Amino acid sequence: MLRGTGYRRVAAAVKALSAQTQLVDQLILARVAAGLTQAQLAARLKCSQSRISKLEDSRDVDLTIGDIQDYAGAVGLKLGARLRTARKGDSAS
Repeated sequence: MLRGTGYRRVAAAVKALSAQTQLVDQLILARVAAGLTQAQLAARLKCSQSRISKLEDSRDVDLTIGDIQDYAGAVGLKLGARLRTARKGDSAS
């Protein structure tokens, strides 16, 4: 078990990665909730299973709106978006 400084470094790294993959995580959960494997989703999207794997291994900023919209539609969701005023500390990208 990690303790002290090592634990804090690992926890900080996990937190940072989690913040970068919130949308990806939601997409994966939606696929699983829909009862689909990566291969089944790929068939619906007419792409390869490896393409789905790459999408699911991506950070949120690596996804295109088209990727998100197609993926969401294939698992029974509709993409929605809203704009908000940036807060101090928000990323520009």
